[in-house]
Amino acid sequence: MDKSCTIPSVSLRAPEPEDLDMLYLWENDPTQWHNSLTPPLTSRHMLSMYLDNYQPQPACGIRMMVMWGGETVGTIDLSDCSVPNSTAFVSIYISERHRGCGIGREALKEAIEIAREGFGIEHLAALIAADNVVSQKLFESVGFQKCGELPGWLKKQGSRQNMLIYSL
Repeated sequence: MDKSCTIPSVSLRAPEPEDLDMLYLWENDPTQWHNSLTPPLTSRHMLSMYLDNYQPQPACGIRMMVMWGGETVGTIDLSDCSVPNSTAFVSIYISERHRGCGIGREALKEAIEIAREGFGIEHLAALIAADNVVSQKLFESVGFQKCGELPGWLKKQGSRQNMLIYSL
């Protein structure tokens, strides 16, 4: 995407109850379902309960809200964390209107630092749809390398596509 924008500052924070409406829209965005292994259609009630009880713990998963110039523009999740192995999977979502400005790259770099310094996670992996070239380039830009492929792992518009495995 060819955008001219400057990044005032990117930071990460824990989710708050005020994020409910935004998370509800993002979690139920049908244009992103093919990129995810999570089921579509998350209820507002379930998200509300999640936000009310959120405590970042590697054993349960860690969600971070991406802030850009004081505005919440996305999320980064650490999931399937293994405390004994110091490993986790990472995924990122940046709202459509904020893509292409480098926000994802800066947020991902910060998430890596938080994972390592704050939670002792030494190794991260990401699962990326084979047709999601933008995401592949994003993860590669912060040092992730493609290390595997899951043939036919995702179903998109009635056909199967591969899921790529990236590791850092």
